[in-house]
Amino acid sequence: EVGETSLPLKVKDANQSAAAAELERILRLIDNDWKSMKWGEVWRWLHRMKGVVGSVKASYDANLERDRASPQHTSLCVPSSPLLQTSGLCVPSSPQHTSADMAVRLIENLRGIDSMPADFDSVWGKLKCSVEPFM
Repeated sequence: EVGETSLPLKVKDANQSAAAAELERILRLIDNDWKSMKWGEVWRWLHRMKGVVGSVKASYDANLERDRASPQHTSLCVPSSPLLQTSGLCVPSSPQHTSADMAVRLIENLRGIDSMPADFDSVWGKLKCSVEPFM
């Protein structure tokens, strides 16, 4: 499309699309079966989810760097803007970064647990919401 400078996240990178499909598969599997699964199996899928989220976040970061290097990109770091200044570079704060950090934190809080937590339904709901920006 003429005049369009950036594509939606899902279109920018084939890896992001593949990751979104994998996240949907994992979400559907856990959603449908977590009550009948042993905790070790649920944990294995959660750990896989964490890896997918990390890959998508890295892919998003690579696209951001590519976009920033493009001649059309101009950015100002203004203290009142939603930009974070890191090592003299402007890095936008994004739902993907916030969501990825939340998903990893939720999963890591479950590390080392020997059985299904009593509040897993609540944790699972938060985790599903946190990975939504990646799909």
